[in-house]
Amino acid sequence: VLTDCNTGEVLAMVSYPSFDPNRFLSDTAYYNEIVQDNSGPLTFRALNEMRAIGSTYKMCTAIAGLDLGYIDEYTTVYDDYAYPYVNSVDHPTCWSTVSHGVVNVVTALEHSCNYFFYDVGYRLSDPTADHEFDDDVGLKKLADYAERLGLSTQTGIEIGEGTPKASDQDAVRSAIGQGTNAFSAANVNRYTCTVANGGSVYNLFLIDEIHSADGALLYQTEPVKASDTGISESIFSIVKEGMRLVVTEEHAAEFASLEAAGIHTAGKTGTAQEAKDRPDHSFFTGYASYENPEIVATVVIPYGGGSANAIPVFRDIIANYYGISLDTEQDM
Repeated sequence: VLTDCNTGEVLAMVSYPSFDPNRFLSDTAYYNEIVQDNSGPLTFRALNEMRAIGSTYKMCTAIAGLDLGYIDEYTTVYDDYAYPYVNSVDHPTCWSTVSHGVVNVVTALEHSCNYFFYDVGYRLSDPTADHEFDDDVGLKKLADYAERLGLSTQTGIEIGEGTPKASDQDAVRSAIGQGTNAFSAANVNRYTCTVANGGSVYNLFLIDEIHSADGALLYQTEPVKASDTGISESIFSIVKEGMRLVVTEEHAAEFASLEAAGIHTAGKTGTAQEAKDRPDHSFFTGYASYENPEIVATVVIPYGGGSANAIPVFRDIIANYYGISLDTEQDM
């Protein structure tokens, strides 16, 4: 999904695997083949396939923690791998068995440190001195910010879309995009637009203009700002700084060719597990340019084997938008 982050205009929205609609309507054998295809080409994934979104949710958690005062830009946490404070027998762990060390919200976004965001989810749940807490308290706060940022509400697009769902189980795990969070690629894109533009939630739209057969303008879409988040620009700036470091530090090698071409981006990886017997989902959502946000691109590869596989797709979409050729051999 590729959008103008300052209006909500959809510039591209693609779902694979695809099919030929002309053959689908006229060729019985082809129709039966598509209907029976287990890869689900009839599902328009960008709008109707709801997934756990993994670490792309961490911007929402960071913004909730910052805006409510549970953390600030100087708050630090030591990544001790297995997080101890949960209302379950097993302890959730960081994705890396090698500690990220002492991290703050910016470096936690850079490294996508699960441990830090587990701790934010815990803090949002108002723990006692004995580390007892109510999951529902934290979940309500996370859900509120997911709604304010335009993530957990429908995008307002002109065609049918699925209904997103904010997690209602396990505040600590939900804070990293797991739990029962379920959102479409378009939901993630819209929320990333809100972050990129500094707090305006725009409805997505496909139709620019409608003309009569003789060329007369019958209708022109005006961007619809659904709401303002009311969140300060300073908070968005902190989160954007972390998203920029994702590109320039944590994944600098993958973005080297884009940076060399003078296209500065910012974004967030996501790796989400929904089935133990299948690979993780692969996400990347981000915007360009970092200095002057113009577009947001969101890539989702269901069961795609982790975020590393979505990054080059995002990179190439951005390069194509700006009409540049990349020397991807340096992205190694």
